[in-house]
Amino acid sequence: MSQMNQLLSAFAQGAENTKLQRLVLALDGNGSRELGGYVQSILNSNPHLVEINISSCGLFANHILTRIGQGLSHHPSIQTIVLSSCGIDNTELQRLTSILGSLPGLHDLDLSGNSLTSASLPVLAEILQTCPQLQRLDCSAQIDLFREYHWENELQPLAQAISASTTLQYLCLHTSCLDDAGAMAILDAVAQCPTLVHLDLDFNPLTLVTMRHLTKVLPLLTSLRQLELDGLDIDDVTAAFWCPTEKDQFCAAVQRNAHLQCLSLDNRLFP
Repeated sequence: MSQMNQLLSAFAQGAENTKLQRLVLALDGNGSRELGGYVQSILNSNPHLVEINISSCGLFANHILTRIGQGLSHHPSIQTIVLSSCGIDNTELQRLTSILGSLPGLHDLDLSGNSLTSASLPVLAEILQTCPQLQRLDCSAQIDLFREYHWENELQPLAQAISASTTLQYLCLHTSCLDDAGAMAILDAVAQCPTLVHLDLDFNPLTLVTMRHLTKVLPLLTSLRQLELDGLDIDDVTAAFWCPTEKDQFCAAVQRNAHLQCLSLDNRLFP
């Protein structure tokens, strides 16, 4: 990591002489306190920077994120932010929200693999509402994101924000403990979102309840081009309760949707 710090220090000290556009750091848990300062200096001094991609900050994640946030607040050119596996919790996300809302060009936000819980759902809704150009949102691999959520105060604001978005094209919620009620709310919201083309709900504890609801809403998902629903909470025994008539109805619903191009389903549904 000392060599990494040396390299970043060189960039930071001469940053005004560079035309750096992308900063990608895979830290593998080896971040340092000094690193945050270097990244902030690079952000402050590089007006051409359009992407910052930081993963696995490690023990100094809070300090690094604070310095990144300070740098981002003066950086309207940023289009892509990836903060994956950086230990971001509900408090850190709340701090970042006002900064993200001040970035008029932000198109892509990846918060995957962090420590968000259901308390962050309304904060994610706020991000959708305050980032006018956001096209891609990845909140995957957060095992507590939808665990024990409160409908009115947590899930409903997110569903409403998805419905109201006129820019969101990609939403990834795989491996986030999304249950049937949550999935149905998300699907209903997507049916009202005119721009969403790719929805990933893979590897959540969803059952036949979600599949039956999907049968109803599939014809309404006119903007959607790709839907992923693999790795559900369905075994060979429960799959047997999806009767042939229901399978036929589902297939008919797929046929009535003339826009869907890719549908990924658990193979136990159609053995």
